[in-house]
Amino acid sequence: MFKPAAISPAPNDLSNWQQVRRGVKSLPDMWTQNLYQGRYTTTEMMGVRFIHVADPAMMQDVLLTKQPLFPKSPGARRMIGAVTGDGMLATEFEQWRKQRKAAAPAFRHIRIMELVPHMVSAANATAERLKARANGDTLDMHREMIRSTMEIITQTLFTADIVAANRETIAEDVSMMVTELGRFDMLDAFGAPTWIPRIGGMKGRAAVARVRALAMQGLVSRKGDTAGRTDLLSLMMEARDPETGIGLTDDEIADNIVTFIAAGHETTALALSWVLYLIANIPEWQQKLRDEVNEVFGDGPITPEGVERLKLHERIINEAMRLFPPATAIGRMATEETEVGGVEVGTKDRLVLALYALHRNETLWDNPDEFDPDRFLPENHKDRHRFSFLPFSAGPRICIGMKFAMLEAQAVLAAVIRDLRFEPEPDHEVRLRSTITLRPENGMPLKVFPLEG
Repeated sequence: MFKPAAISPAPNDLSNWQQVRRGVKSLPDMWTQNLYQGRYTTTEMMGVRFIHVADPAMMQDVLLTKQPLFPKSPGARRMIGAVTGDGMLATEFEQWRKQRKAAAPAFRHIRIMELVPHMVSAANATAERLKARANGDTLDMHREMIRSTMEIITQTLFTADIVAANRETIAEDVSMMVTELGRFDMLDAFGAPTWIPRIGGMKGRAAVARVRALAMQGLVSRKGDTAGRTDLLSLMMEARDPETGIGLTDDEIADNIVTFIAAGHETTALALSWVLYLIANIPEWQQKLRDEVNEVFGDGPITPEGVERLKLHERIINEAMRLFPPATAIGRMATEETEVGGVEVGTKDRLVLALYALHRNETLWDNPDEFDPDRFLPENHKDRHRFSFLPFSAGPRICIGMKFAMLEAQAVLAAVIRDLRFEPEPDHEVRLRSTITLRPENGMPLKVFPLEG
């Protein structure tokens, strides 16, 4: 039986220092077996207690019930802010609320559906590009999915503007941003000021500067030309707080454009890469996906209306994100002494919401390391705690682009699975690398064939 790649839990008998050393390399590497079998574990170092959480009720307290008491931890703010600036992903309190309220209308369902034709167009282009090369050779499908989602994000953000002409460069810069700046640093663990230099990061900061400059260039070129446009840049420029009528500043728009490019493009490309890895190794699910595409679209083209009807695609994408969540952890801290799920939490404590461990927790999931999309059938998840599965976070700060990302992934998956067949590369060992996101360490090489018949 195929067993998907996984991060091995740390031994339970590691010292605090050994755990922290492992965490500097990769945060999930410090999580012990006990975390995958219980609610939480703790690590203490230099007077700071880290509470690693893999319990849905505790997650609910932090992300929803007591959410105002739990802003991002200093380390989380530093890592995310280094990539996205003062966009809504990194900001807190009133600064975040202002941006979220102003941007919300751009992400209503009716607005997202207006963007689906762009997604379908880019998905079809990806399929045609792959079909031209599908002769049984090995292709890096992570690279191909990065190219596909970058085409979608630039089309839906800017249509045919300056940024769209720099897709390849932006994709390389986003990868540099995430890998160079998204690493956990010991200084972050203990709340050291952000002005203290971290090891490395120079290339990442240069990449951020280039992407932001292009975003600002696109914004300036669009001034006075937003009427009738449905791309996200125009919608953000026209956005106003419904209560105050105040819009976003140019700097806020630029930072959020960088956020959408980095977070949106990166996470969807990863979800698709993991899906293709899984179904390449389990061909019966690959065929079931193909059957659904044929059932919904027949011999006709993939349509925006049909993409929403791809329920099996949605389940398989969800199961891939359960096994390989785009972000492995969420960092929080308490602004006052409180209680989370019966656990006392002080203002010096750091909460690490261990999403990877939550999604593979043995008390929540049967055979948690196995691939089983039927977990997400309505009858199978109706009694499951809704905070057991958090690929897009939850509560007031749930990802604003969640619906966008799911439709995008479904469109691309439908287009490539319709006429192509994938097999694993037998000489390649899939290994996981965790920074801000969870990536395949050396790409995702798969053998790609034209569909017979």
